[in-house]
Amino acid sequence: RNRPLLLSISLPETIQLQNTSGDTMRVDQFRTNYANSNQSLIYFNGTNSFYIGVGATLHVGAQQSRGHYQGTFHITVDHN
Repeated sequence: RNRPLLLSISLPETIQLQNTSGDTMRVDQFRTNYANSNQSLIYFNGTNSFYIGVGATLHVGAQQSRGHYQGTFHITVDHN
């Protein structure tokens, strides 16, 4: 039986990706596949798991160096 839970999902404001040469790109405007990530009603399907899709905007400069950029970000999910 599906049971709803009210969850709060916290995302970062902005992060920096960096390559081995020290060049950076900014990532911001993080969002999830839930309309209101501050408080979302999530329905579990009996597996006690759910999917959170995360998207963001990547800012690539006009003269951005090619390469492998990496960084980390944290998502916090609170059960209310």
